[in-house]
Amino acid sequence: MTLLVACDPSLRTPALAIFKDGVLQRALLVKSPEKSLRGLPAWLAVAAECRFQLAKYFKRPDFLVDVFVGEEMPVYQFDGLQKRRDLLQVQGSMSAIACELRAVRSISYEPSLWKGSVKKEVFTARVESKLTLAEKSVIDKCPNSLRHNLLDSVALGKFAISRL
Repeated sequence: MTLLVACDPSLRTPALAIFKDGVLQRALLVKSPEKSLRGLPAWLAVAAECRFQLAKYFKRPDFLVDVFVGEEMPVYQFDGLQKRRDLLQVQGSMSAIACELRAVRSISYEPSLWKGSVKKEVFTARVESKLTLAEKSVIDKCPNSLRHNLLDSVALGKFAISRL
């Protein structure tokens, strides 16, 4: 059995998609208990909450992730200072989540590689249209403003599975 966890990172609400032997088992949003701090304290808090939520899902604290897949956020030359700072926060949280999950193998992909450069709405619609009823049934309900994060984690996981 191969267990893959894909992460659409966020400082406060990362999305995780869990795949077992290439089949989507669940996609969930994780809400960090840390609401205001940035940097290492926030990264560690969100990572610990991800581990806690996965342990709850697996009904055991000692679960083993074979592959962790994260989204690698590129910084572009035209990005302003605040956007660069925000991207560092997101990358820090993803790195902390990867370390907390202690996967056998960790990989990351830039968005341009796994989803191209289409608008969020276009990509979300594309992913939705390709999901089976069984897959749709294991994606957590959430506000529409966060649904694209769940779908990104699912699409990232499927992309990684196709390349392993």
